[in-house]
Amino acid sequence: MLAKRSPLKRYELYESSISNIVESSPGLSIPDSVEISSLTPDHFDKIDNVRPGYSDTAKHYLSTGHEGFCIWNDGQIAALAWMYYNESDSVKRTGYFSLKPNHAWFHADWTVPRFRGEGMHKYLIRHRAFELSTRGNNIIVESNIASDNTPSKKNYQKFGFDVSGQLLLLRFGSER
Repeated sequence: MLAKRSPLKRYELYESSISNIVESSPGLSIPDSVEISSLTPDHFDKIDNVRPGYSDTAKHYLSTGHEGFCIWNDGQIAALAWMYYNESDSVKRTGYFSLKPNHAWFHADWTVPRFRGEGMHKYLIRHRAFELSTRGNNIIVESNIASDNTPSKKNYQKFGFDVSGQLLLLRFGSER
């Protein structure tokens, strides 16, 4: 029998400027052994190898303008993360998250359990920040992190993110 999950999920909202993130990471160099690439439909099978069924979510994100990034280790995905950048002149709704113009949303960061503690998450935060910095220096980056996810919160804080609020999600209906 599956344990019942609470229909209420708590997140802390974090925010920082792209310039602050880039300035906070000069000492973090990505080792040559770490390969980071943009996620494409060609990677869906590899995603399902490490996170079964997640390729459906990846398909949805890619089809709605999100950009995915993965870290590779010996041909397998070691970590992945997403971002969405609102370059329009109006607020955009991305699922349950509204994003102001010139704001980006870093979300759905995930590391394969055997690679946790090896810096993969930090590399993905840094990589996305540098990707965004090529589009402008006045971009504000937001992220929502589960309140009980202490490692992710610490990583974002290392890059100059500050808590900017809370988000409560109430889920209705049955789980798939």
